[in-house]
Amino acid sequence: MLNGFLGNVVFRLFDALPSPPLSPFGRPGSRQTPEKMARPFAHKAGVSLKWVKSISVRFCPFESNVESTRHFLECVFARKAYKTNMNCDVKTEVRHDGSEPIIDVTFVDGEKLIMKAANLTIRDMLDVFKSKCELRDLKS
Repeated sequence: MLNGFLGNVVFRLFDALPSPPLSPFGRPGSRQTPEKMARPFAHKAGVSLKWVKSISVRFCPFESNVESTRHFLECVFARKAYKTNMNCDVKTEVRHDGSEPIIDVTFVDGEKLIMKAANLTIRDMLDVFKSKCELRDLKS
């Protein structure tokens, strides 16, 4: 415990220090990039696996361009998405070779969707994925 004169000096020094700036979300020191601000919450992404037979995701976790691929996996593994098709086979292949992240989707009718996710945002991937699924909804 600091008592007396020394304690008053220490507390006055801490009072004089500036407080850290607040981010838009109110947490000190958190930096929000446009990618993080555009990231949807997995349970609100609205991903439906109804017409999907399998999803294969390959990426190197040590590369800087795999963040959106991980967010896509988060959306696919969400409980709400899983309930739309419990027979959908989701495989994740983690490599350590510096390879480009690739998402390979096989639909029930045999058509394939291959997304090279190095330069895609999560919004881009979800928009393409949802449009392909909605196209199958219209056909049926």
